[in-house]
Amino acid sequence: MNIIKKDTESKTVTAELDWYELDLFINEYDEIAGRHLRQNDLEKAMYWSKLSKELEKIRKEVIGKE
Repeated sequence: MNIIKKDTESKTVTAELDWYELDLFINEYDEIAGRHLRQNDLEKAMYWSKLSKELEKIRKEVIGKE
C-alpha cells in the first residue's frame, strides 16, 4: 500500500492499493458484517456490508467484471 496523502483535519488518508489488498478489505468488511449479524446488531451489520459493497462496486468499475 502506498500512502499518497494524509489529512489530519478531515481524518482521511488517500492510499494506492493493489487489487489483492482491495480484495482483502472487501473480505474483511464482509466478515465484520457477518459477526455483527450473528450478534443481532443489524445496524452495524448493514454499515459494514454497505462499505464492502461500495468497494466491490469500485473494483468492478475499474477492472471490469470477472
